[in-house]
Parts: sequence; C-alpha cells; structure tokens
Amino acid sequence: MNAFDWKIDRIETCWYRSGKFSRTYIEVTFWYSPVSCTRRETKRSFTAEGLEALPDWALTIKTRNRSLENY
Repeated sequence: MNAFDWKIDRIETCWYRSGKFSRTYIEVTFWYSPVSCTRRETKRSFTAEGLEALPDWALTIKTRNRSLENY
C-alpha cells in the first residue's frame, strides 16, 4: 500500500429547496489514507430547476436538509 491509496470513510447526501422551483442535491464523500493517517473530502452538487433530469448520483438522495433553505 502506498501513500496515494485512499479509502472511503463515509458518504453523506442531502437535498434542499434552493429556490421557489429548484432543488439542490449534495453529495460529500469523506476519504482517509490508512498509510499517512490523513483525511480529505470531496463535494459535488447539482441544482435542478423544474422538471430537469437529475444525474445518476442524485437519483437516490432522499434526505432533506431544511436548515440550508433560505429563499
């Protein structure tokens, strides 16, 4: 195993209303390296307006985070 081997610790997902007719989907992946004992995270998001098709990774997100809503 080298220093560039990263393992996924956990993945957190949620969605929230970002406008009157839009939703934002978020996926945060938490990584760790068992060799160097370091951590990092990557985040991706997608905002859908109306009946816009979602990307595959956002289709399974069911958890709504109302604390992010501020419209």
